[in-house]
Amino acid sequence: MNAATDLVALDVDRIVLDPNTEAPIVVLRGKDGETEIALPIWIGPFEAFSIALALEGKAAPRPMTHDLFHTVVERLGARVDRAVIRSIEGETFHATLILLRGEERFEIDARPSDAIALAVRGKAGIFATREILAASVRSLDFLEKGQEERQRATLESLDPKDFSKYKM
Repeated sequence: MNAATDLVALDVDRIVLDPNTEAPIVVLRGKDGETEIALPIWIGPFEAFSIALALEGKAAPRPMTHDLFHTVVERLGARVDRAVIRSIEGETFHATLILLRGEERFEIDARPSDAIALAVRGKAGIFATREILAASVRSLDFLEKGQEERQRATLESLDPKDFSKYKM
C-alpha cells in the first residue's frame, strides 16, 4: 500500500441514483490541497441501504451483514481504523479495510462499498490514493439540479423487503 502521504481523506457526501440505470452511487468528497474532489462509486442497492442507515444513525430491525461484521470486530477487541480505495481494474474499484487490535494491524481486501459501510459504522477514516483519484474523479454534472431531493426521498423510503426485486 502507498505511504500515508499518498492518501487523500474523503467523506461520504451522499448516495444518489444514476439517472440512467437507477443504480446507487456513493459520492465521496474531499480536498487534495485546494482542489475539491468528488469520487462517485457505483454500488449495489443493499450496500447503499446499509451505508444510508449508518449515516443516519439508524438500525435495521435485525442486524444486517455490516452490523454483524462490525460487532464481531469490536467483540474481538479490534476496531476499524480506515477504509482505503486503493486500485481500479477496468471499472471495478478495490479497497482495503484496515483493522487495529492493540499493536496488530490487519489489512483485509474488500469491496469499496463494504469498506465504506464499515468505516461509517466505526467512525473511521475513508481514503483514496492520489493515483486512483487522478484516474477516477468524475464530474457529477450528469446529476440534474433538484434531482438530489427526489433521490434522497427514494432512498429514505426503502424498506429491506423492497430489495427482493433485486437478483444477486
